[in-house]
Amino acid sequence: MEENRKSIAEMLGEFVRETALLVLVFVRDLLFRNPNPYPWVGILATVLLSGLLLTTGIMIERVRRG
Repeated sequence: MEENRKSIAEMLGEFVRETALLVLVFVRDLLFRNPNPYPWVGILATVLLSGLLLTTGIMIERVRRG
């Protein structure tokens, strides 16, 4: 039964990857709801943050698996 439990690194990796997707979706929604004279800045920042979170989650999983 202990063998089926997820490690902390595995759960953290999943959490960070899911956060990347949520940031992408919810921040995009906020950006298009509120008028902004420079929407490309918000879009670029959102994509970069989401990409950084996704990369971090993938790296955590790679280190965990060895």
